[in-house]
Amino acid sequence: MRRPQEPIRWHKVRWDDKALDGLADGEPDEGRLPDFLIVGAAKSATTSLYYYLNQHPEIGMSIPKEPNFFLRDDFRGALHEYERCFSRAGTVRGEASVRYTFHPSLPGVAERIHSVLPHAKLIYVVRDPVDRAEAHYHQEYCSHRVGPRIEDAFADLADERNLFVSVSKYAMQTEQYLRYFPRSAFMVIDQAALRTAREQTLRAVFSFLGVDTEFASDRFSLELNTRAQKLRVSEAGMRLRRSPLADLARTVLPVKVREPVFDLARRNLTRSVPRTPLPADVRSRLEEALADDSQRFRELSGLPFDHWSL
Repeated sequence: MRRPQEPIRWHKVRWDDKALDGLADGEPDEGRLPDFLIVGAAKSATTSLYYYLNQHPEIGMSIPKEPNFFLRDDFRGALHEYERCFSRAGTVRGEASVRYTFHPSLPGVAERIHSVLPHAKLIYVVRDPVDRAEAHYHQEYCSHRVGPRIEDAFADLADERNLFVSVSKYAMQTEQYLRYFPRSAFMVIDQAALRTAREQTLRAVFSFLGVDTEFASDRFSLELNTRAQKLRVSEAGMRLRRSPLADLARTVLPVKVREPVFDLARRNLTRSVPRTPLPADVRSRLEEALADDSQRFRELSGLPFDHWSL
């Protein structure tokens, strides 16, 4: 396997205690909207990148990590609520909502973002498209949104609303943004580079965002969401998660109170489940379904991604 390429620029928590260490308390400094957005891809280390960026004194990341603000139909009239997601002062501010690259299931997001943030910078973290789709399935299974047979989730690969397939079509997702934003506003990061060449990758991101590129932190050594086994919420846990009590806790409790409480609930209302690998025939069909888009993305990004499986 060749060394993954470096991140390039063109000119998407299970919170744990370590992640909470990087968050800041304080009243929101209203009147500031984000300067940049991490728009995806789901299951490609966006949580880790969010955490690393949050360590930088010149960068203020949103709380929560994924506001999903531009999925709201009332987004134009709710900007004051969006501003309140940014409670850290900083030279630049950002958020990380991976559902911003869920086209066509969630259409029109790029246009919405551009209508409010026409000068925003966009960061897109990608990984092997097949591996990403497989990891996405396991996340959805652990959240009771799909059944236990992985074959069923990938039965209809031609369905444009099959999220496991469409979210891995990076060229298609990118093209939605290039209709509104210049390539100079877009930075692509390879998840493998973030893992194996982290400091160099983060310096490139800091340069793209216009902040001190020499900043370093001991916390850059942490990796989030790396379990070989995933935690599946019990039925009781799902009922609690969707209850009015949980909604109230999310609304009124400060993050450093809320998240330890939620973490305790997760530990008592979840069980570990092993990752089920894609059967060979399903993997082969998925590679075929993603091959053309992956080649187009190589051409769009100028990157070979020669360590990918397709």
